[in-house]
Amino acid sequence: MSKDEPTYYDRLRSSTAVQSLASEQEIWRAVSTYESADLRYPFYFTDSSTQKIRELDLYAEYHFDSGIQNGTLNVVFLVECKSLSGFHLVLSKVQSRWPSSGSVLGHVFSRRHYDFQEDVLRALEATGYAYPIPLMRKRLEEITYSRQVTEEAGAKSSSYLPNAVESTSFRETNIGVDRELDNSVVWKSARALQDGRNAVLARSAIYARNAILPLRPSEQLISLDRLEESFRQDIGSDTLVYPIISVGAPIHVFENNTLHEADHVRLRIEVDDMGSFWVDVIRHSKFAECFAKILNHFQEEFPQSTDED
Repeated sequence: MSKDEPTYYDRLRSSTAVQSLASEQEIWRAVSTYESADLRYPFYFTDSSTQKIRELDLYAEYHFDSGIQNGTLNVVFLVECKSLSGFHLVLSKVQSRWPSSGSVLGHVFSRRHYDFQEDVLRALEATGYAYPIPLMRKRLEEITYSRQVTEEAGAKSSSYLPNAVESTSFRETNIGVDRELDNSVVWKSARALQDGRNAVLARSAIYARNAILPLRPSEQLISLDRLEESFRQDIGSDTLVYPIISVGAPIHVFENNTLHEADHVRLRIEVDDMGSFWVDVIRHSKFAECFAKILNHFQEEFPQSTDED
């Protein structure tokens, strides 16, 4: 072997596997700069559809005061790192008919608590809870749809998510070849993040339900007043899962027949039989800067909670 010939170590160091780990570590360093309630690298979860263990590159959780009934907004960032080596990401910027993703907080809270309310009632009914379910539903609905809760949620609707260029259409291209949707790295990553989001929200719902439901048979006669109080404490709390794909490729926005580069965009995906979901895409070289702005948005709009629980 000549002196100039790459060694085994050199080849391994420049391999895609090691380069991928290096990118993940850069993201971890950027996020770990800020104090969080929970930080995991990587993040493993169970896929509810396959029951298999899946992996995402990063999980970071922050707690903020929701401003609704003294509740807590738990913001969970899920991050996937992709090089997209040799490709460009191009997004189409047109006037969308869909409402802005920053104007749904009131709906998110009310929808989440209706589902949570029904989950609690079904579980109580299964345990032989002493009080009539229709009476409990009426009492809990008075809390879920109270004017105070609705007004407090509505007051936050304009500041739910930080601003970003939004698009519903994208292409991955190396200029010569465009990837089909099934082969798209961004699409696969978005779906993986959506699966991770579902796992996080399912876990949060279980934790919240267990905090309210009687845990022992002797507590099955828990008073309705106590149930209401526990439910009221939860009504202002929620978990927002914030999915991010960090890409090494250049990001371009096509608008009015003009291309311009961007560091941070939001891809909104509407699927008839799945509903809608969104994911932020950030240029890897700008991740630390963009993440700082995103976190600062939540720190300004939702003061960080001092509750260690």
